[in-house]
Amino acid sequence: MPQKNIALLIETSRSYGRGLLQGVASYARLRSDWNLLHQEQALVERVPDWFHDWNGDGILARIETMEVAEAVLERGTPVVDLRSRFRITGLASVDTDPIAVAELALQHLLERGVKRFAFCGYPSVDFSAQRGGHFKALAEDRGYPVEVFEAIAGDDTPPANHIEAELRGTLNQDDLCDWVRSLEKPVGVLCSNDVRGRQLIQACHQANVSVPDEMLIVGMDNDEVVCNLANPSLSSVSPAVENLGFEAAAMLQRMMDGEPVPRKVYLNRPTHVEARKSTDTVATDDETVIQALSFIRDHACAGINVQDVLQDVGISRSTLERRFLEVIGRTPKEQITQERIGHVKRLLTETKFPLSRIARVTGFKTASHLSVAFKQHAGVTPSAYRQ
Repeated sequence: MPQKNIALLIETSRSYGRGLLQGVASYARLRSDWNLLHQEQALVERVPDWFHDWNGDGILARIETMEVAEAVLERGTPVVDLRSRFRITGLASVDTDPIAVAELALQHLLERGVKRFAFCGYPSVDFSAQRGGHFKALAEDRGYPVEVFEAIAGDDTPPANHIEAELRGTLNQDDLCDWVRSLEKPVGVLCSNDVRGRQLIQACHQANVSVPDEMLIVGMDNDEVVCNLANPSLSSVSPAVENLGFEAAAMLQRMMDGEPVPRKVYLNRPTHVEARKSTDTVATDDETVIQALSFIRDHACAGINVQDVLQDVGISRSTLERRFLEVIGRTPKEQITQERIGHVKRLLTETKFPLSRIARVTGFKTASHLSVAFKQHAGVTPSAYRQ
């Protein structure tokens, strides 16, 4: 079988790029004819010297600059863009679904009783505008206004890319500190990415605002290094980048086989919010509800029921249900189910466990019980969700 020579212009400097590369590698292992050419690089970097003389069969690239876009298009070979910044006509691309990012972050904050919301992003950065816009629209559809911060200290010229925007945000945080102080609290904030989330946590320290008691913060990308460098550690939307890389590679193969692939942006849904210390609270003064929610988070997958929760908090069922509805809009029973279903979604996405095993480790009696509950909650069967 003739070898297919594939050039990978994907950064290794960040977890997002490394996750994409792992997904590409997973696809390549299924084939005996893929020969991958790649070197370590940053996202904002010149085209490697070897690429100008390279003659191959396909390209997978994270196109962050017009220089890279022009070099890639000049080759005349099938290409899939894994950044979709420029939305170049005639170029197939894949990206993380910004609406799903906003949905997951909003739901995560609502589950913690948040009633006030804000978005912290960067100006002139495409994904920041998309995520912030959808987050604002979704929250306002539910009746919650959203405060937005997108100022960047420095000169008036827009940043050339989001790496430059991040650098400006790191060097000068005075405006961000002022914004943090101005917000009515408690407030839940979605940040455009994990770097912005870490910058916001630092601004909270400087402004003497407590995280998570006064400000609950969610990032995006679930970069473990960046999230754990923050203090407290940063909760973040996990973008399922390995799946994104795998699907991009499969798309490239179809293009190399001569199959028609519509030149559009294919969106991949993130899987969940990885909860860390920056949202480890409930935006309420009701200590009983806080205790009950903590008990449910810790024990939902052990097969507990509402009676177990009542024994832990020591109040009547009617009182606890009334307080839950007031704070988070759900009953304790619904909260237990939601916690379990959240774990099920992660296992369906991140593992190949059979449904019977997933049922056992998430507190459901049988796979059929799990299937019924999952369909009621998610609107699709577990197998359809996994697919």
